[in-house]
Amino acid sequence: MKLVNPYKPSVYQLEPRKRLIWIISLIGCGIYAIIVFIILFILQIPNELMIITIYTYMVIGPLTIYLLWLVFYRWKIKKWPRNKKVFGEPIHYTLLLISIGICVINWAAYWNTGLDSIWLIFASWIYILSDNLLLGTIIYTVGASAITPAFTEEFLKSFPSIIAFFVVLQRDRNLEEKRKGLLGNELGGFLFGLVIGITFEILELIYYLLITISSGGGAFDIYFQVTVRDFSPLHILGGAIGGFAAGRAERLRYERGEEDLPMKIQIINFIKRFLPLWLIPVSIHFLWNSSSVWIYLIILAIDGDILLNLILEMIVIVTLSALCFFILLLLLRCANRITEKTYRCSETGIIVAKEGDICSLFSDKKTDVEPTKKPLDKAFIAQDTEIVCPNCDKVNIRGANFCINCGFQIASYYYCPNCSKANKFGIKFCIHCGFQIQQLKTPQIFPMSNERPSKALLVISLIVTIGFLFYIVLFAILALLIYGIFGFFYLAFQISIEIVAAVVMFYAIITLFKMRKNYNGRKNIWSWYLLIFNLIGIFGLLVIYGILGVIYGIIAFTLGYITLITGLGFLFLAGATLVFIFLLRTILKSDEMLQYQTKN
Repeated sequence: MKLVNPYKPSVYQLEPRKRLIWIISLIGCGIYAIIVFIILFILQIPNELMIITIYTYMVIGPLTIYLLWLVFYRWKIKKWPRNKKVFGEPIHYTLLLISIGICVINWAAYWNTGLDSIWLIFASWIYILSDNLLLGTIIYTVGASAITPAFTEEFLKSFPSIIAFFVVLQRDRNLEEKRKGLLGNELGGFLFGLVIGITFEILELIYYLLITISSGGGAFDIYFQVTVRDFSPLHILGGAIGGFAAGRAERLRYERGEEDLPMKIQIINFIKRFLPLWLIPVSIHFLWNSSSVWIYLIILAIDGDILLNLILEMIVIVTLSALCFFILLLLLRCANRITEKTYRCSETGIIVAKEGDICSLFSDKKTDVEPTKKPLDKAFIAQDTEIVCPNCDKVNIRGANFCINCGFQIASYYYCPNCSKANKFGIKFCIHCGFQIQQLKTPQIFPMSNERPSKALLVISLIVTIGFLFYIVLFAILALLIYGIFGFFYLAFQISIEIVAAVVMFYAIITLFKMRKNYNGRKNIWSWYLLIFNLIGIFGLLVIYGILGVIYGIIAFTLGYITLITGLGFLFLAGATLVFIFLLRTILKSDEMLQYQTKN
């Protein structure tokens, strides 16, 4: 009787019943939006009823749409089940991705704000040189509203998937399952990035609604914001396609036996596979945010009216929204097809080359086995291809010590990754196909010990996090003093997102300090994961605002003023350099970072 693999469903597409429910629900949301439009702008209703209608729609519309996306994610994650020991319970894993999404929008807000100021300085300089106000306005609008968010937001939404590519769930103890990342393949990456994109979309909608209401926007402005963002999965696409691209790169790395290549070559291969797909959401995001500028120039050239401007903008929004849905559907179908051909270990869920490959269990505990106690020839057991016995030419599974046909000790040979045939140790080129064997890095065997994280990096991270938290408190106090209670509550949403990011960093730092005495594989990879992402966010913040401070200082100096902003800018740049140096040193020298240690 064949055992059922809990990580290998028979079909990766949603059941017809679920697909029908999801599509009908989405259509129902669209009908609801049309009904609300008719009530608000065609029927003559009292102002009180209009207010109730628009605020009800403001809550029910987004709640229904994003709940549908989360239900879709929940249904699909059952088609790509996770190992609970590594990823935690499904609800915990989902909450973890949501917290990452909150951190993404936090650092995106900081990066965008700082780069907007740099664009303003650049546009002002262009205006002074050219004496052309229209040119300066176009440069600032396109730069600050289109180029900056297109690159910063799409990078930050994809960066969690990029980090996941480098996570190691299995160390080199088991050569059949070495160097597997968190994503696995396209479907794993798609679902990983989907939650991050949904979280980003929800939080940005809330932010824009707060701005619209506080600035005195009417019913049409609120309706426009809700409807456009409900039915335009721009940020959902950005997160999903970033995960899809990283998952694809991870799958190809394993299928083509590139795990032992130098890290520099692996990074180059990753960029080649990731970048073309990543540029798709970047391009759509740029077109979305800059369309109003190009439409305005067209209207200005043909002397059109406001109505024509509105019609053209709606056509662009509808077209790009439909394109986002189409690309999401295309990526999902592609991921499903690839996943159907994927073999997963029935014990751990880790992807293996073919069905029947040897699997080993995860272990959160350290072991006292030293790497030198492992026989040398074990380190050279076959790579990512089948091996051929040099005595009888019988094909054997990878990892076999003795031939299943003649009993020859095949583990004493090194097997060429290109042709799978046996070679003796020490040769540079395969005697069968001429492949340069020594271009591959010899598989490294790590000791199963509780390797200490870089204490210096954790201390610096703690100082930076405390500084960030101090800034949050200072910002809240100033908002309360300057804007009063109303202004404070207006900024409370932004402050709450910043607090979540700070809490996530504190959690990661404290957990890593505790694990110096009591190792836990799952907590190790997730804590390093959260810390690295937020350190990159802080690094970008320090660099951008450091450059901005230096620029302002130079401008003030040319006008005959001396300001402390210059010193603050250099201080930020020094802090960014310090974070970068210690982060890079820890990544290069600390073996325990982003690795799930396993039993020998």
